Amino acid sequence: MCMASTSNNGSNGLLASFITSVRADLDSPVTSNFGNRIAEYRNQAQHLSEQIEGDAAEFERLRRISKDLEDAMNTVAKQLLAFAQVAKEVYSHSLFMFTRIGFRLKILS
Repeated sequence: MCMASTSNNGSNGLLASFITSVRADLDSPVTSNFGNRIAEYRNQAQHLSEQIEGDAAEFERLRRISKDLEDAMNTVAKQLLAFAQVAKEVYSHSLFMFTRIGFRLKILS
């Protein structure tokens, strides 16, 4: 798994090196090694691009997992509300039944 910060640090280093080489080439074209390093820069840029693609795929996977988790939490919340309603009804019915039984016992005694 790649991390975005790793890609970011690599891209900053690549960019800084590239800019330094371009400036050196512009300041002293005769002694510059910029032309020799173009392939290296291209390879590094390709590597960073692959890392970013991997990061994007990982972030998409994490986004899907978090969406599934959110859906599951919503389902659990709905089930808990339904359970609370049933428990409330059972409790009310129990009170009604005990009150009725108590009323009958008073009549019988």
